[in-house]
Amino acid sequence: MSGSYSGSFAAGSTSSTSRTIRVLAGDSYTAGLEAYGSSQGTGYAYVGQSSSYGGGMFYNGDGSPAFATGEQTDAISFYRRAASVNEVVFYYSYLNNNVTFRGDMTVSGGDITLGGTGRIQGVDTVSASTDATNKAYVDAAVAGVPQGDITNVSTTSPITGGGSSGSVTIAHANSGVTAATYTAATVTVNATGHVTSASSNTIPSVGNGTFTVSGNTGLSGSGSMTANQSGSSSATLTNTDRGSSQAIYKNFTASSGGTATANSNNDTLTIAAGTNVTTVRSGDTITINATTDGQGVTSVATSGTVNGITLTGGTITSTGTITLGGSVSINNGNWSGTDLSVANGGTGSSTASGARTNLGVVNDTGTPAILSNGTVPSLNSGITATEVRNLIGAGTSSSAGVTSIATSTGLSGGTITSTGTLTNTDRGSSQNIFKNFTASSGGTATANSNNDTLTIAAGTNITTVRSGDTITINATNDGQGVTSIATGSGITGGTITSTGTLTVGAGNGLSQSSTGLLMSGSYTGDFTCLLYTSDAADE
Repeated sequence: MSGSYSGSFAAGSTSSTSRTIRVLAGDSYTAGLEAYGSSQGTGYAYVGQSSSYGGGMFYNGDGSPAFATGEQTDAISFYRRAASVNEVVFYYSYLNNNVTFRGDMTVSGGDITLGGTGRIQGVDTVSASTDATNKAYVDAAVAGVPQGDITNVSTTSPITGGGSSGSVTIAHANSGVTAATYTAATVTVNATGHVTSASSNTIPSVGNGTFTVSGNTGLSGSGSMTANQSGSSSATLTNTDRGSSQAIYKNFTASSGGTATANSNNDTLTIAAGTNVTTVRSGDTITINATTDGQGVTSVATSGTVNGITLTGGTITSTGTITLGGSVSINNGNWSGTDLSVANGGTGSSTASGARTNLGVVNDTGTPAILSNGTVPSLNSGITATEVRNLIGAGTSSSAGVTSIATSTGLSGGTITSTGTLTNTDRGSSQNIFKNFTASSGGTATANSNNDTLTIAAGTNITTVRSGDTITINATNDGQGVTSIATGSGITGGTITSTGTLTVGAGNGLSQSSTGLLMSGSYTGDFTCLLYTSDAADE
């Protein structure tokens, strides 16, 4: 891995297993760890039992920032740390080889060897038998010691030589190990600190495969490195999209309660069901349903025309009028029922001769007495006016028109047999009419003349419409709407409680067939009836 890395780096944790950072390089290269600034920086290394207790080494170029008590600028210092406070133990300048200790130095199991003409200075006066001494103390002590020669020098292995007189020579015996450079050496050392054997070992080879890392969606950057490269390598990956530039809904605002903002990249927005609302999730879809809100029917449509009867007025979404209108059109194709009696406006027969007999419009010859071309009626041949008058009980005068007008209650001026004047003597006082109108408030409105006007005004949620002699009073939408429309015989499609269609159908003496709507039974009221027979004289 090569390159640079910006930021702090941690390997493992205080609760994980053992960790080792190794910097390896080939024999022809160097491996190292470096910590420095650009000019007057401070670099340090630390080891310890925790972040508060331990020690290490550091170099402070100009003393800023301060790192440890007793530190010197431009010096390599070894320090200790206790309760998170750093204290310099010893240091030496980068300009020379002089080492300064800030405390006592104890050498256990070894020698202090001075090379050249070096000296140990500043030794205090001895106070114990194990103390080192200074020259003044030695000179004072030696002055009282008798002078003489060494009488014997003895040696032990691996030191050879010695003697008891004259000049003697001592030497260090060879250890038996050949002087050489050993690779990944295995070394044996005896109790006196001498190497007694050494051998080389084979260093395992390392493959030189390439490791490549590159960013995917939301990450930029890449890098590659080999397993057996000579230097350090690094790769930098940058999170280029953390949601800040994406087209997403991060804030949700309702009609009340303020704004809900996502607090993490996995936050949850809850769509709650309020009054008359339910919410259902299926996969990635949330469906919001409105339950019944007491508003009732919201839409009523109308359709259908059967035998001239039409249902109109829809679609109604608030208020309106549904009207069953038109004229019943009955013909031979859709008629079904018994013969309509003369008393109910029929002929009482299904044959021409029976109809003529029932209606009394034939003479002894069985031919019509009165003919008509559609405009002016005339007597058939062989029929006299006297015969017709006698038949219907009319007078004997041959003159045309009214011969006498009599008057009754409310009228005066009769009997008139030629000319005269009729007078309305009762303009409402004794007639069965509505002359007074009373509302739920405001008192009674009374007609003041025979042409007075009563105004039907539109109040709250009411409209009034006049068409011909009809005044229709409509209730406008008061927020409640139609709640239920049921249907009876002749109309289908109910009961409607929300939306639906009303259709004219069978019922009340009407039945549906392939040719239309069929009528049977009896009917009371006004309607138009066209009868067609094969005998034109029977029309």
